[in-house]
Amino acid sequence: MTSATDRFRHRSDRLAPPTAGAGRGVGSPRLWISFIVLLLAAGVTYSWIHLRNELVALDVAVNTQWKQVENQLERQHDLLPKLATVTRRYAAHEAGIFEKFAAARAAFAGASADAKPRLAGQVDGVLANVLALAESYPDLKADVQFRDLSYEIAGSQNRIALERQRYNELVGLLNARLRQIPWSFVAGDLESASFYEAPREQLADPDLEL
Repeated sequence: MTSATDRFRHRSDRLAPPTAGAGRGVGSPRLWISFIVLLLAAGVTYSWIHLRNELVALDVAVNTQWKQVENQLERQHDLLPKLATVTRRYAAHEAGIFEKFAAARAAFAGASADAKPRLAGQVDGVLANVLALAESYPDLKADVQFRDLSYEIAGSQNRIALERQRYNELVGLLNARLRQIPWSFVAGDLESASFYEAPREQLADPDLEL
């Protein structure tokens, strides 16, 4: 038979507050807060990695496309000494143009990778001036070697123009991303790239007498 004292103890046990360990169950607010914090940290980390990888991939694409441009430039630059030699035979007193031509080529050849896109445009501009001498020197314009070189260079310029357009599109996208949020937060050591600007006077197919 249960005594009054036993009944009192039983009732007290049911009314007693939970122990310290009881708040650590599944429904604990602390546990949920910790879980949410971990999710947020994982999300931020994933976003940072994803954005950073986007920028790195774009930077690599710019460098890869510049290699395509440079391949075409090398083919063209192989023709430039021959062009200067032929042109100088008929326009020797145009020393200023030839000096600028040689200086532009030397600057491009010795430039860093970052500076080459800008200096390539300078070579193009002086090259256009050298080719334009044919309009003032009929004998030069009629020279077979000059004519052949002019056509080769014009074809090379067309290929360069195509690769330049692709390169500049990637450069524009990279430079924009580096300034835009949220990409600017993860840019780190990545830097903007230089555009390869076309010369003011576009080199068209030379109008030569056959």
